[in-house]
Amino acid sequence: MAAGFGRSLGVTLLPMTNSMREFVLKGVREQAHNTTLRFTEEDVGRVVVSRFAQSEILVNIEDELNGRDVIIFFSYEPPINERITELRFAMQVAKRAGADRITVIAGYAPYSRGEKQDQYHSSIAFKDFADSLNLYNACFITCEIHSPIAMGFFDEPSRELSLRDILMAEVRMGSEVAVVVSTDVGGVKDVRKWSEALYIDKNRYLAKAVVDKMRTGNDDSSMAEQCFGADVNGKNVLVVDDEAMTLGTLVSAAKVLQKAGAKSIRAAAYHGVLVGSAIQRLLDSPIQELIVTNTVYVPQDKLDQAKGKLRAIPIERFLVEAARRWHVGESLRSMIEYAK
Repeated sequence: MAAGFGRSLGVTLLPMTNSMREFVLKGVREQAHNTTLRFTEEDVGRVVVSRFAQSEILVNIEDELNGRDVIIFFSYEPPINERITELRFAMQVAKRAGADRITVIAGYAPYSRGEKQDQYHSSIAFKDFADSLNLYNACFITCEIHSPIAMGFFDEPSRELSLRDILMAEVRMGSEVAVVVSTDVGGVKDVRKWSEALYIDKNRYLAKAVVDKMRTGNDDSSMAEQCFGADVNGKNVLVVDDEAMTLGTLVSAAKVLQKAGAKSIRAAAYHGVLVGSAIQRLLDSPIQELIVTNTVYVPQDKLDQAKGKLRAIPIERFLVEAARRWHVGESLRSMIEYAK
């Protein structure tokens, strides 16, 4: 497959669902006017997904793809397994149609928590997802993946974008934070970067703490027991996690911090998956506000149900800009946070 990087016959952006189509079109409209080779709405193609009577899936792409740089926007919407099958069929169509290069952009990577075999004879689901892209020589771009080492599963170029600056900008608009807290030891490195960026002054970083967590299953349920590190008594606290799924982890951590005397508790997560009883858990918790991005589609009814406790920060412009830079061969370095 040709390398692409602006040398193809043009670009076609392919959103996989109706909500993702609105996402991409909004990002196209919000592009900066001083950039070169801006996308237009005419660059946004259409994927038509239908089902036969026996429920088998058929994918049609209505656009001419021969020689073009095809960028597919994956949407993490239920049922997830069907969305992945639709993506595989769309890549197959693009390859057979003569696409110059295929790139999949997924704000939230499916099966990203299944990147290792942590039980006897258990599946490594993310490896299988990566192999499905490798089959069609597809590149992959995502944001804040659960385990960055899993990006090594992809054969073609792949990039993990950072959403930290976007979330930090929103956090700064609220009450002043004194302590940044990780929900488990795995997030300590990320919390250190938050502490250094949200500094009190150039010589003093924010205090850091970590909550000891015992996981009791595969459904994100967990039991937090104790907080270590900085004293949170009487302090405004920010709890940081990579994703908010059932909110079991975040809420249990918030209860520990409340018992430790925290003055206020806010939470920030890169991905607002928010399944099951997550919104009710948020309402019943001591968390005053949860800030997420819309890497996963957050419908208005969930925001209304949360009664002001939930904010979803739009990243349409961010992801479309990443696609533009990818297409024209510009560097994505400023959109990536490398480990230190």
